[in-house]
Amino acid sequence: MATQDTYSGAVNLAAEALAPTTIERRYGHFGRPRERIAERKLRRLVSARHRRALAHGLRRTAASTQPPTRFDVCPILLDRVAPLRPELLQIATALEQTHDPDPASVALIHELLKDGCSPLYNPSVPAGDLRAALTRARAGLAAQPPV
Repeated sequence: MATQDTYSGAVNLAAEALAPTTIERRYGHFGRPRERIAERKLRRLVSARHRRALAHGLRRTAASTQPPTRFDVCPILLDRVAPLRPELLQIATALEQTHDPDPASVALIHELLKDGCSPLYNPSVPAGDLRAALTRARAGLAAQPPV
């Protein structure tokens, strides 16, 4: 009998812990800061401003004579970019024109441009990885209807 009383008390405590507090009912997600932070990062990642910046970076990468900036730590491997120039420009256009892009595709493009270990910058990474990443990014953007 004692175990039944303990068990029912534990169930009641669990139910009370899952019930929203007055503050949560009044203000929404007050008790879930991690979810709010993740939602904010996702909104920022797919925002029009961020997508325009990524499209500008893709166009700058695809430029045949790219002037290096003083903050470039590692230069872009132009021999890898040259055969993929039309695809980079298509992805930049799709990125700007898509209203609701796939967040994974946008994150992939962000990593390609910003990570020094990406196939754009690192000669140790096979050149085929760049083509595969661009194909995945374009497929994610093409799946969404344009504006």
